[in-house]
Amino acid sequence: MNIERLYCIHKMIESETTGTRKEFAKKINIGERQLKNQIEELEFFGAVVKYCRKRKTYFYAEAFDFFEKIDYLRVIRTMPNRIIRELLKIFLERKELGSDKE
Repeated sequence: MNIERLYCIHKMIESETTGTRKEFAKKINIGERQLKNQIEELEFFGAVVKYCRKRKTYFYAEAFDFFEKIDYLRVIRTMPNRIIRELLKIFLERKELGSDKE
């Protein structure tokens, strides 16, 4: 987990200057799949990230305080990768189950 990159992604989403997923990934020198994973990490910490096709940007649908979550990120940063992957897998499974109910 790269907190600096995650913060950069956060700032671009916050300022609504991301462009499309392809453009966004290119701006921060990562692949589109990696960008998707990074956005999922933000969502894991409570961010509600949406994409507006008209404005061609990602944005926060609800207020999100990155620094409020940074302590959690530091704790997670010390966890083994296998545990982080397992926690993210559980989170995504729960998210999918929740979206099926809507």
